[in-house]
Amino acid sequence: MFRDVTPLVRPRTVAVVGASAKRVSQGNVVIANLREWGFEGRVIPVHPKARSIDGLPAVSSPDALPVDTDLAVLAIPAAGIGETLARLERAGVRGAIVFANGFSSEDENTVRRFVETSKIVVHGPNCMGLINVTDQVPLYPTRPSERLQPGNRARPRSR
Repeated sequence: MFRDVTPLVRPRTVAVVGASAKRVSQGNVVIANLREWGFEGRVIPVHPKARSIDGLPAVSSPDALPVDTDLAVLAIPAAGIGETLARLERAGVRGAIVFANGFSSEDENTVRRFVETSKIVVHGPNCMGLINVTDQVPLYPTRPSERLQPGNRARPRSR
Protein backbone atom coordinates (compact mmCIF):
# COMPACT_ATOMS: atom_id res chain seq x y z
CA MET A 1 0.00 0.00 0.00
CA PHE A 2 1.29 3.46 -0.93
CA ARG A 3 1.29 6.04 1.85
CA ASP A 4 2.12 9.67 1.14
CA VAL A 5 4.55 10.73 3.87
CA THR A 6 4.55 14.41 2.89
CA PRO A 7 2.50 15.38 5.98
CA LEU A 8 5.28 13.88 8.13
CA VAL A 9 8.34 15.34 6.45
CA ARG A 10 7.05 18.62 4.98
CA PRO A 11 4.10 19.77 7.08
CA ARG A 12 2.75 23.30 6.76
CA THR A 13 0.67 23.10 9.94
CA VAL A 14 1.82 21.14 13.01
CA ALA A 15 -0.44 20.50 15.99
CA VAL A 16 1.33 19.58 19.23
CA VAL A 17 -0.81 17.46 21.53
CA GLY A 18 0.74 17.31 24.98
CA ALA A 19 2.49 20.65 25.28
CA SER A 20 2.16 22.02 28.80
CA ALA A 21 1.27 25.48 30.03
CA LYS A 22 3.02 24.90 33.38
CA ARG A 23 6.13 22.80 32.80
CA VAL A 24 8.48 21.72 30.06
CA SER A 25 7.27 18.60 28.27
CA GLN A 26 8.30 16.81 25.08
CA GLY A 27 5.59 18.82 23.32
CA ASN A 28 7.11 22.10 24.51
CA VAL A 29 10.53 20.99 23.28
CA VAL A 30 9.06 20.28 19.83
CA ILE A 31 7.57 23.79 19.76
CA ALA A 32 10.90 25.32 20.86
CA ASN A 33 12.80 23.33 18.21
CA LEU A 34 10.43 24.45 15.45
CA ARG A 35 10.83 28.09 16.50
CA GLU A 36 14.61 27.93 16.89
CA TRP A 37 15.04 26.32 13.47
CA GLY A 38 12.82 28.92 11.77
CA PHE A 39 9.94 26.63 10.78
CA GLU A 40 7.81 28.76 8.48
CA GLY A 41 4.53 26.89 8.99
CA ARG A 42 1.88 27.22 11.65
CA VAL A 43 2.25 25.57 15.07
CA ILE A 44 -0.89 24.89 17.11
CA PRO A 45 -0.62 23.64 20.70
CA VAL A 46 -3.50 21.41 21.82
CA HIS A 47 -4.37 21.62 25.52
CA PRO A 48 -7.72 21.08 27.28
CA LYS A 49 -7.46 24.21 29.46
CA ALA A 50 -4.68 26.56 28.34
CA ARG A 51 -5.57 29.40 26.00
CA SER A 52 -1.95 29.75 24.93
CA ILE A 53 1.29 27.83 25.31
CA ASP A 54 4.71 29.35 24.81
CA GLY A 55 3.02 32.44 23.36
CA LEU A 56 1.05 30.50 20.73
CA PRO A 57 -2.76 30.37 20.72
CA ALA A 58 -3.91 26.89 21.78
CA VAL A 59 -6.99 24.88 20.85
CA SER A 60 -8.77 22.82 23.49
CA SER A 61 -8.95 19.48 21.66
CA PRO A 62 -8.01 17.70 18.44
CA ASP A 63 -11.61 18.25 17.30
CA ALA A 64 -10.94 22.03 17.21
CA LEU A 65 -8.00 21.81 14.79
CA PRO A 66 -8.32 23.46 11.38
CA VAL A 67 -9.06 21.10 8.49
CA ASP A 68 -5.75 21.90 6.81
CA THR A 69 -3.66 20.51 9.69
CA ASP A 70 -1.01 18.31 8.11
CA LEU A 71 0.53 16.75 11.19
CA ALA A 72 -0.07 16.18 14.87
CA VAL A 73 2.79 15.38 17.22
CA LEU A 74 1.46 13.28 20.11
CA ALA A 75 3.51 13.79 23.27
CA ILE A 76 0.98 12.16 25.60
CA PRO A 77 0.81 8.90 27.58
CA ALA A 78 0.16 5.66 25.72
CA ALA A 79 -3.32 5.17 27.20
CA GLY A 80 -4.65 8.23 25.34
CA ILE A 81 -3.13 7.54 21.92
CA GLY A 82 -5.93 5.42 20.39
CA GLU A 83 -8.69 7.90 21.21
CA THR A 84 -6.55 10.88 20.15
CA LEU A 85 -5.71 9.29 16.78
CA ALA A 86 -9.42 8.69 16.14
CA ARG A 87 -10.22 12.32 16.98
CA LEU A 88 -7.41 13.54 14.71
CA GLU A 89 -8.80 11.45 11.87
CA ARG A 90 -12.29 12.92 12.35
CA ALA A 91 -10.72 16.40 12.30
CA GLY A 92 -9.06 15.69 8.95
CA VAL A 93 -5.44 15.64 10.15
CA ARG A 94 -3.25 13.83 7.59
CA GLY A 95 -0.34 12.56 9.70
CA ALA A 96 0.76 11.82 13.26
CA ILE A 97 4.02 11.26 15.10
CA VAL A 98 3.61 9.24 18.31
CA PHE A 99 6.38 9.39 20.91
CA ALA A 100 4.62 7.23 23.52
CA ASN A 101 5.76 3.81 24.68
CA GLY A 102 4.64 1.40 27.40
CA PHE A 103 1.36 0.37 25.78
CA SER A 104 -0.91 -2.21 27.38
CA SER A 105 -1.82 -5.07 25.03
CA GLU A 106 -5.28 -3.58 24.59
CA ASP A 107 -3.91 -0.10 23.80
CA GLU A 108 -1.36 -1.58 21.38
CA ASN A 109 -4.08 -3.54 19.56
CA THR A 110 -6.23 -0.40 19.33
CA VAL A 111 -3.38 1.52 17.71
CA ARG A 112 -2.57 -1.36 15.33
CA ARG A 113 -6.20 -1.63 14.18
CA PHE A 114 -6.33 2.14 13.70
CA VAL A 115 -3.16 2.25 11.60
CA GLU A 116 -4.36 -0.65 9.43
CA THR A 117 -7.64 1.05 8.55
CA SER A 118 -6.91 4.78 8.71
CA LYS A 119 -5.81 7.16 5.97
CA ILE A 120 -3.61 8.98 8.49
CA VAL A 121 0.07 8.19 8.05
CA VAL A 122 1.52 7.39 11.50
CA HIS A 123 5.17 7.42 12.56
CA GLY A 124 5.63 5.55 15.82
CA PRO A 125 4.70 4.76 18.50
CA ASN A 126 7.85 4.55 20.58
CA CYS A 127 9.84 6.77 18.24
CA MET A 128 11.99 9.87 18.51
CA GLY A 129 10.16 11.71 15.74
CA LEU A 130 12.02 12.92 12.69
CA ILE A 131 14.10 15.82 11.49
CA ASN A 132 13.92 17.39 8.02
CA VAL A 133 17.05 19.54 8.03
CA THR A 134 16.50 20.87 4.50
CA ASP A 135 13.14 22.48 5.33
CA GLN A 136 13.88 23.32 9.00
CA VAL A 137 11.35 20.85 10.45
CA PRO A 138 12.75 19.35 13.68
CA LEU A 139 9.88 17.19 14.97
CA TYR A 140 12.01 15.84 17.78
CA PRO A 141 11.38 15.69 21.55
CA THR A 142 14.93 16.71 22.57
CA ARG A 143 17.36 19.34 21.29
CA PRO A 144 18.88 18.16 17.97
CA SER A 145 22.62 18.35 17.50
CA GLU A 146 23.89 21.57 15.98
CA ARG A 147 26.09 19.43 13.73
CA LEU A 148 23.11 18.36 11.61
CA GLN A 149 23.48 19.76 8.10
CA PRO A 150 21.32 19.60 4.97
CA GLY A 151 22.61 17.15 2.40
CA ASN A 152 21.56 15.23 -0.66
CA ARG A 153 20.13 12.14 1.07
CA ALA A 154 16.44 11.43 1.63
CA ARG A 155 15.43 14.72 0.03
CA PRO A 156 11.60 14.90 -0.39
CA ARG A 157 9.99 15.67 -3.74
CA SER A 158 8.93 19.27 -4.16
CA ARG A 159 5.19 19.93 -3.99
